Formats: sequence, structure tokens, C-alpha cells
Amino acid sequence: MARGEDADGRDIEGKTALINAGWRGDPVMVGALIEVGADPDAIDKTGRSAINWASSNGHADVVQRLIKSGVELDVPDDAGRTALIRATINGHADVVKALVAGGARADAKDKSRQSALDYAKKQGYEDIVRILTQAR
Repeated sequence: MARGEDADGRDIEGKTALINAGWRGDPVMVGALIEVGADPDAIDKTGRSAINWASSNGHADVVQRLIKSGVELDVPDDAGRTALIRATINGHADVVKALVAGGARADAKDKSRQSALDYAKKQGYEDIVRILTQAR
């Protein structure tokens, strides 16, 4: 794809190539798409962005690449869940650590009024509880 071409075309689910690369955990493709101007903050029909999908699926290398691109970290999806909340729910401590280091808000709450720390405590993720507690 050459610079200036539509890097943000969408599939039937509203996902861009960058969102799909984030979901799959493909840091090379994520980097290439950002280089040609793909919107790192684009969202799909569920309100999820590349960083939200990458965080949910535990792709720390992709999350770090997206953070370096200046992506917005605290955009909630349709359930009100940020990338940090998604990473926490799925027990991805390395992603939680990267998001916190990148400036993600540890106090954000989803539509059920639960924060990442609430989920970490509820699910017994002691390592994530420590990371989030230190971030406060």
C-alpha cells in the first residue's frame, strides 16, 4: 500500500486493516500501516480500536507499538471498557504494565461501574492488582 492510498478501508464488521492487525497481534503489519497513515484510533462497529483488540488478546508488542504511535489509550468500547480494562479481564499482566507505563488511566470504569482494579481483584490476578495499585 502506497502512502496516500486508503489505509482505513473497512470490512463488513467495520474493522480497518490496522484493527485486524492489532487483533491478530502482527507488529510488523501494525508498523507498516501506521507508516502509510492508517488511523490508530479508528474503531469498529463494537467501538473497539486496534489497541483495544491487541490488549484484549494479550499482544504486548503490538500494544507498545501503538502507544509509540500516540494512540488514544482510554477510549471505551461499546461496553465502556478501555484497553486497560480489557487486558485486565483477560489476565494479560505484561499488557497492563505497558498500558500503565504509557499513561492509561487506571481509574477508568466501564458501564457496569467496574475499574480494571475491580476486575483484577475479583479474578484473583495478584500481579495485576500490584501493577494497578502502584499506578494510583
